[in-house]
Amino acid sequence: METHSEAHHARLLRRIRETTQGELPPVLLDLAPDNLSVIYVESGEGGVQFRPLRVDADGEFIDRWPKGFFEERAEELFS
Repeated sequence: METHSEAHHARLLRRIRETTQGELPPVLLDLAPDNLSVIYVESGEGGVQFRPLRVDADGEFIDRWPKGFFEERAEELFS
């Protein structure tokens, strides 16, 4: 699935965290980091680049996300 929705990304990361912590309600499907692929697509002078962004079991990004990606989340975390 492709999405540009920051809210959708945040929901998937929360689902991973709930699965890891055993807090997922029984009616919901679990989600593990290996089941999610976040790929940031950016274009530059050299063409288009695809940058995978890994997620850990706590629902956090392992890799730094590019400038402009998850701006709302960054404001919440760093304000």
